[in-house]
Amino acid sequence: MRVLITGATGFVGTHLIRHLRQAEPVAEIVGTVHGHAPPADGGEGPPARYVECDITAGGGADVRALIRATRPDHLYHLAGAATGAGQDREAIFRANVEGTRLVMAAAAEEAPLARLLFVSTGYVYGDCDPLRLATEEDALRPSGLYAESKRDAEPYARAAGATVARAFNHTGPGQTTAFAVPAFAAQVAAIEGGAQPPELRVGNLEARRDFLDVRDVVRAYHALMTRGEPGGVYNVCRGEAVPMRSLLDGLLALAAVPIRVVLDPDRMRPADIKASVGDPSKLRARTGWGPEMPLAQTLRDTLDWWRGHLPAFP
Repeated sequence: MRVLITGATGFVGTHLIRHLRQAEPVAEIVGTVHGHAPPADGGEGPPARYVECDITAGGGADVRALIRATRPDHLYHLAGAATGAGQDREAIFRANVEGTRLVMAAAAEEAPLARLLFVSTGYVYGDCDPLRLATEEDALRPSGLYAESKRDAEPYARAAGATVARAFNHTGPGQTTAFAVPAFAAQVAAIEGGAQPPELRVGNLEARRDFLDVRDVVRAYHALMTRGEPGGVYNVCRGEAVPMRSLLDGLLALAAVPIRVVLDPDRMRPADIKASVGDPSKLRARTGWGPEMPLAQTLRDTLDWWRGHLPAFP
């Protein structure tokens, strides 16, 4: 079994490799790196091998050569611009749309028997009704450049026979402060350590999001890779819209010192939507997957991670 993961050193990629090393102990795992060093080895099973690769370089020549050399049985395409806060349309669409087109075209030619998984986003549905879960058959009304780019990339993935995972919000240990929950957790850790005054700065707390632990998300990706329908689309979510305020309250309850919350206008995203929540029924029916990590444990683990890593991530 040979596995290739693009974007392997990102937040989700590192968790996916950790999961696969336990779930697929005989797998040969190759991950792409772009612009930074691979992570230190850790976990069970054989170590992953990392290869520098810009998926858009040379009109796809680099990724084509890598797929030809790797001959993967499974290809997880995670690489791309990952934050909804980006405003550089050209860069986002080059990474997410053109990058996906090139990866899928290369896979179709160089590894035609490989199973493919493409990671999209639940934000392609746009603003959702918290009382009506978004299904895979719903119209796509993306809000923001990131969601628009994922919508436009999906047809390339499906045409190549890739299974599409529309992942809703996910968080956990190791996620950067570009995202809300780790931004909260890092501030709590900094306040506890005396590196920040006892004021936690926040953006929109009224938004409602469907959150999963990243460790449940990578289990879903693995389940879809092995049991998902090629060309099929699946929501990866819990099916519950949680107010951001309640997630913050959960972290504050874990804090070792009193903390005051301060609204920061600079943290308000212009493309924010009121609610994002999906129906995971199709994923469950096809694979038997279900979330195992309660959000309370996710919050605790994320805060503990930042307590141990804050000096290295100011």
